[in-house]
Amino acid sequence: MCVMHSRKPFSFTFPRIVGSVTGLRYNPPVRPLLRGLLLLSLTAVTPFGYSQEGRSHDFQSDNSQTQPQQTHVPQIPTRKLAIHRALEFLHRTANNPVAFAGHGGDLMWCFYTIAHTSSDPQLRLSALRMAYEAATKWRKANRHVPKDATPDTIGDLVGTAYIADLLGFTDPLYKAELRRAAGRYTMMDYLGFDAVHGPLPKDRDLGVKLWHDALITTCFGDVYGITLGAHYEDVAKWLPRMRPYTTDDDSLEFDLFYAVTHYIYTLNWYNSKQIDPALLPDEVAFIKHMLAKSMTEDGEDPEMIGECLDTLKAFGMESDPLVQKGIAYLLENQLPTGEWVSEEDRTLYTAYHSAWTGVDGLRDYRYRGKVTSLPAMVPDCPAGPACPVAPVPLAK
Repeated sequence: MCVMHSRKPFSFTFPRIVGSVTGLRYNPPVRPLLRGLLLLSLTAVTPFGYSQEGRSHDFQSDNSQTQPQQTHVPQIPTRKLAIHRALEFLHRTANNPVAFAGHGGDLMWCFYTIAHTSSDPQLRLSALRMAYEAATKWRKANRHVPKDATPDTIGDLVGTAYIADLLGFTDPLYKAELRRAAGRYTMMDYLGFDAVHGPLPKDRDLGVKLWHDALITTCFGDVYGITLGAHYEDVAKWLPRMRPYTTDDDSLEFDLFYAVTHYIYTLNWYNSKQIDPALLPDEVAFIKHMLAKSMTEDGEDPEMIGECLDTLKAFGMESDPLVQKGIAYLLENQLPTGEWVSEEDRTLYTAYHSAWTGVDGLRDYRYRGKVTSLPAMVPDCPAGPACPVAPVPLAK
């Protein structure tokens, strides 16, 4: 998931420190099998993996027993129905040419991660079909790298091409073009700071934003084999300089939250693995604080709730009362169209991002292993980004 407002519309991340997850890489010889499974998904289940039979029971009470329209109280949906609504909204968005032109990579990654990490086999199959459709469209529309591609554009193309490769749509010539284009720019062009030697900018808000974006840029560059200024370990080591998380500046707190969640996503390959909560006690406490705050009248933020829920689940906190309260909030506040964003805050991005975070906050996960150690870090420092740089092991 990516951050709202000034963030790049790209959120998928894969850390070099984790390496290849067994079974992730797509094997071209099995493409016919994948197509057969996708065809099965079109014939055996509804377009979104939910059987038509018994669909009325997705509500907590039978619609046929509701009161007349003028006295009817809308029923709160089950998680399955809420996820279905949101996934349907995401699929409609991906089929909108304007939306796909601007956010196709993000949507492709959304579908892929749902397919890869969901415990519900029907949900996995539905999301896989959508990811396959998106990858087909993207490869057809992107035969060559634009000659005037900027560093941000190259970063986005590297990430999207990597996802297409995972789904079996490899293009060695396109990757070669990307590699040549990437070599035109420096670390400062891609990241905005010297991630290898530091320091982060003294302006804390700027430092947090740059660090967030650098996590995404470097981890996708690393996993795709095209270095974009630096390596993931060079960026991840600066986590201690995000602390402390206590601040009276709401804007800074907002940016810190999304920087922390994206550190977690890059650490566990977007919820592919659980994380030992003892590794990141400050971050767990901060996320729980933000979850409670985002359910208050003054701080209401469904997108933040969704990211709080999926990260806390990765720490093994599915049964935590605060997590259960967050799930109930999403179920009670979803719009009939499937998203959670209010009209005043609605943009194309916030609409689909709210649906994505809602799905991730509500669904159950099938984890493959557990993160039990962290990469090398710079020491904690009360002065935050302004601290002098201490020697740390550098990535090779």
